[in-house]
This record gives sequence, structure tokens and C-alpha cells, in this order.
Amino acid sequence: MKKELEGKFTVVTVVSQFKQRYVIPTEGLQELNQDFDLDAETAKVWAEESVMAEEVKEFSQNWLGETVIDIDVVDEDRVIELMARDNKYLVEGDDPWPREKQIKFVNNWKEERSK
Repeated sequence: MKKELEGKFTVVTVVSQFKQRYVIPTEGLQELNQDFDLDAETAKVWAEESVMAEEVKEFSQNWLGETVIDIDVVDEDRVIELMARDNKYLVEGDDPWPREKQIKFVNNWKEERSK
């Protein structure tokens, strides 16, 4: 390993993608406004608004995978900054993790696979 990489960490940032589907009976959409005669275009708008407002149960979900959006090599101080930003609950509050515990957590990086 090159000397400049000693004590460094490689940070990979990804976006995890899911395909989700929602199914709403048109009668249910009509109940949202009884004073309007629902048509197909309005049903689409109302359904979209209901989904975006998180008022609809999920019908199905399919994980599409991860897309890498950024990779960087950083020092320990930057890892500690990322821990504080991304995992506030671990570094703030009544029982915050000390720096040593944070680095121990990072050094235990390998995912254990079930056999």
C-alpha cells in the first residue's frame, strides 16, 4: 500500500433505488371530493397528490439496486465529521460515542453473510 493511503478511509456514497407501486380504487378518489365529477385526468392528479402526501398504502415494492454517486479517500477527521453529520443519534445525546468507538465501528466494516 502506498504511504499516502496509510490511516485513510475510502468513502463510497450510493443511492439505493426502489420501484414502488400504489393502487387506488377510483371510487376512493371520488370520495375525496363529492362535488366534482371525476374524470381520468383528475383521477391521475388526485392519485399522485395522495401518494406524495403519503396517504396511500404501498401495493408493491422492488429493489432496483444501488448507484454509486461519489467515492473519495479521506482522513480520520473527515470520517468523524461524516459520523456526526450522518449519525447524530450516535454522537449526541445522553450517551455519545467517543471518537475511539466511532473509529472502531468503521474498522469493523465487513458485512457478515449468512451461510
